Amino acid sequence: MLDARRYNKRDNVTGALVCRHDIYLQLLEGPEDAVRAAYTRIRRDNRHAGVKELLNRRIQARLF
Repeated sequence: MLDARRYNKRDNVTGALVCRHDIYLQLLEGPEDAVRAAYTRIRRDNRHAGVKELLNRRIQARLF
């Protein structure tokens, strides 16, 4: 988690993480290349299973 925070700060990526007992939902926002790199790190991390991209779009302003 600390590595993710460090990478996100360095790469200007913001977002939100929703955790429940049965699901994790993460929203990432920032420069397109940086968000893609963060998503790639998440997919490659063996602590995560069943990773799915639900939505990918450009935004006018960040929420977080």
